[in-house]
Amino acid sequence: MKRQNSLSQNYCCCLVTMLFISILGISCNNDLDSKSSQISPSISIDSLPIPFVHQIEGIGDKVYFSTSDQYQLGILDYSQKEVRVLLDSAITKGEKIKSFDISKDYLVARLDSRFLRVSLESNKIETFDYNMYFTIKEREFTFGSMGKFERLHIIDSSNVVLSIYSMEYSYWQSDFFKQPVLCRYNLVTGEQSPYDLKYPDEYSHNNFGSLVSVLTAHDKEHQKIFCAFQASDDLAILDYATNKVNWIDSPTMDESEFVSLPFDTTHKDDMNFVFDHLTWSGYYNNLLYSESTNQLFRILDESLPKRDKAGEYTSINNKKRTVQIFSPTLEFVGVETLNSNFLPKRAFTLEGDLFLFSPQRVKQRNSLIYSRLKFN
Repeated sequence: MKRQNSLSQNYCCCLVTMLFISILGISCNNDLDSKSSQISPSISIDSLPIPFVHQIEGIGDKVYFSTSDQYQLGILDYSQKEVRVLLDSAITKGEKIKSFDISKDYLVARLDSRFLRVSLESNKIETFDYNMYFTIKEREFTFGSMGKFERLHIIDSSNVVLSIYSMEYSYWQSDFFKQPVLCRYNLVTGEQSPYDLKYPDEYSHNNFGSLVSVLTAHDKEHQKIFCAFQASDDLAILDYATNKVNWIDSPTMDESEFVSLPFDTTHKDDMNFVFDHLTWSGYYNNLLYSESTNQLFRILDESLPKRDKAGEYTSINNKKRTVQIFSPTLEFVGVETLNSNFLPKRAFTLEGDLFLFSPQRVKQRNSLIYSRLKFN
């Protein structure tokens, strides 16, 4: 019963959050805002012969994606604009593809109850069953991200890093944020090894409602996973070769851009209140790493005042998105201001550039239209 109550309490607000982001994604008109910023990328329009996606990753010169229904996983050869299917429902046996990653040798996908490891050379598929619920120091956990934003990271042929969260608490409780958020998982033995990485201190002192997604990006060459949290400016860096975690404070261009508002938990069942909180609060929506340039991109939804200069209530139509760029040494390089019409989760990097998809773009036959931002 405790698990069921925790799930139901968290699930409702996560649905509102996803609905809010979807509405936000169709509320504005342009990919780039008209006001100037520190960085001026060149922009081109690219037609990709892929369907609507659930997860999309640019790796090397290929684009890997799972379809929006989560039953297929495909690969796009970017230069040839050719697509082939790697996994389909016949292989997954009707289970959904929760998340995936690709190394130079393997593709690993997490399904509802199994992991699939696919050899990219021989196409051999191996299956590893897993238990959805497991205990760490006598506390129950499950795989995934409470905010429904999840990535899987391959670190060697047998081990992956996954997001986890506690089933003992709901995110209305402060103890929820004192638990580990990432673990190493061995596909062969089923062993879980949590990392000493928890939510930042802000979450211990305030509740931020449904802004609980753990955002991750992978630097495979240097064996590091970057970790960001929706309501915190700080970045965590997990060195999985040494199991050490370092934190850096990464200020935004202007403190007024990022004000993540505390949430009054007495209104947790009031969906209008939850919606207003997402409108006025600032929060991060995605974290992306470019293998070719070693740059880190972090997408921010800026905060809004409750009323504009005319005294009228502000709305999601007033909300702005920015892309923050960090150097290979994680120095803050600059920011590009965007309108809010693209879907952050559908963004990816390829060849050092940032690809953004907007549902407002006209979908060509069997293709999606992406904006390609090239940062000089």
